[in-house]
Amino acid sequence: MDFGLVSEINPSIPHSFLKPFLTFDIDWASDAVLEYCIDILEQANVRVTWFATHQTPLLDRIRENPYFELGIHPNFNPLLEGNFCYGNHYAKVLEYYLNIVPEAKVMRSHSLGVSSRILMEAKVMGITHDCNLCIPIVAGGGGIN
Repeated sequence: MDFGLVSEINPSIPHSFLKPFLTFDIDWASDAVLEYCIDILEQANVRVTWFATHQTPLLDRIRENPYFELGIHPNFNPLLEGNFCYGNHYAKVLEYYLNIVPEAKVMRSHSLGVSSRILMEAKVMGITHDCNLCIPIVAGGGGIN
């Protein structure tokens, strides 16, 4: 199957988003689990967008594969709860994750947390594509239960 990379979606080309996209949120997975997954995907020779949550030496392996791209997977939930572990402002949270993947052009937030202010700041910081939209009819075929 021919998967696309999220960063290749071009709004001026209507059909650029009509292919399947294989994406993974790394979500603090152990290196052993992450390496196992990378091995499978490399053997399958498929294109994948990875959303990173943390620093790991395996990010370099992902970067080296021309079929893979790295994005960020920011977690704004602690900020919303008054915990500033990733920063005390949404821009600081974005900076925290961009320090892990400075070349990121794509993002998907935990809990699909997004706002126009976050998106405007992400654009200023070089993010071109956001994957926070969930369309239940497409995602699950019948809505949210």
